[in-house]
Amino acid sequence: MRTIRGLPLAVLATVLIAGCSDGGGNDIDAGPDSSSDTDTDTDTDTDTDTDTDTDTDIDTDTETDTDTDTEIDAGKDAGTDTDSDTDTDIDTDTDTDTGSDDDGMEIHLCAFDGGIGEEADGGAGQDLECCELVTGSVSFQGYECSCLDGVAILYTYRDEATDFRGQLHVHTETSNGDELPEDMVLAYQEREYDFVALTDHNTINGDPGVPGISYLFGDEENASGGGRHILHYGTSLFSDLGASAPQVMIDAIESAGQFFEIAHPNWPDAEAPYLPDDILYSLESPLTIEVWNAFAESYCNAGNSENRLDTLLSMGVQVSVTAVDDCHHGSGTGAGGPYCFTTSTNVFSPTALPEDLIANLKGGNFYASSGAYNPMRFDVQGLSIVVWTCASGLVEFIALDGEVVGSQLLSGSTVGVPASYDVVGDEVYVRIRHTGDGGVTWSNPFYVCDVNDTAADGGLPCGT
Repeated sequence: MRTIRGLPLAVLATVLIAGCSDGGGNDIDAGPDSSSDTDTDTDTDTDTDTDTDTDTDIDTDTETDTDTDTEIDAGKDAGTDTDSDTDTDIDTDTDTDTGSDDDGMEIHLCAFDGGIGEEADGGAGQDLECCELVTGSVSFQGYECSCLDGVAILYTYRDEATDFRGQLHVHTETSNGDELPEDMVLAYQEREYDFVALTDHNTINGDPGVPGISYLFGDEENASGGGRHILHYGTSLFSDLGASAPQVMIDAIESAGQFFEIAHPNWPDAEAPYLPDDILYSLESPLTIEVWNAFAESYCNAGNSENRLDTLLSMGVQVSVTAVDDCHHGSGTGAGGPYCFTTSTNVFSPTALPEDLIANLKGGNFYASSGAYNPMRFDVQGLSIVVWTCASGLVEFIALDGEVVGSQLLSGSTVGVPASYDVVGDEVYVRIRHTGDGGVTWSNPFYVCDVNDTAADGGLPCGT
């Protein structure tokens, strides 16, 4: 479990390869190895006064040191006689230290102050009637909303203080992987993942029962043609729909109350993917796609699907994004180098129980990372979209047609300072991308619409 004050270390290996092999006709991924360690040093000094100082450092070791010194002093206090008084004062100080990992990535501990997760009050002029109108539409029921001057921002982030780091795409020897199910789950548990899903092809594995990690049932199924793969999470199989169009399978999965995602949209070649434009762009809202697939990147340089994400969003389709290993090898290494145990989908949730994780995945309450775990928090304050992060790097705000409409470079003292973008009203969507030495982190989109002029926002339904 990750908390808002912790940032583990990790190492991201950037993999660039020229060739592409289909690995038996199924997916492939590439990525870096991640490890996370947190050092907590607690020093307790007991004098006539007792002071407790808590210093939190990030390092690659975990140590707890406790020093106890007891002294008895007698003296005068503010002009009074000499007494033998015992006063107990407890002071708790939290110091934030800055260090760097072996690859030079700046690592910071942040308190994430500033009202993260609080429901946006928008300040003076917040239009509650506008939000009631917009969230009353079929498209945005259940969304969070902030609206001022007829411009509404709709978003899916809720006020959970904890995010859980998980892996949603893993194969075993049950299909085309090379390890036992229990060994793969254990491998992710040992690397401090909070949850994992085994997604073998057309097969749902039983829970291997590995302690210390939550297990999600799931599988990867083929829909109407090779390479058009849809993952879903639950105990129902849809293999009998394999010859059906992807939308038919998606409808069946949603009717069963399960979460789904579209696998590796650019596999095996972004110029000629197995999932062609005419099929992908005909799918109905809402969707979830793998914005990063480490296996596809390792084997084919086809892991990043931001190009198709921005096309879908610019069409007015609501799309959430995950980042996955698509791991097939217990060694963690594929044709292009290490790729397993690198990515994560980080879910805000009250617990790591499967039902809570699935509910927040379906609700869009998560973000995706290609490499080092980079805790982030998101909020909307009035018409400002705000992000907090604890890692150095470039924060970009990306809108209609993939245009970067705002950016902020975080380094040194600016790390932990919120970056923000002030919405104008014609963006249609704004998504956040953080790029640093440890990899890339992506937010789910914030949807923008002018309730007075739906034509200006590309026809995105705003409840008008």
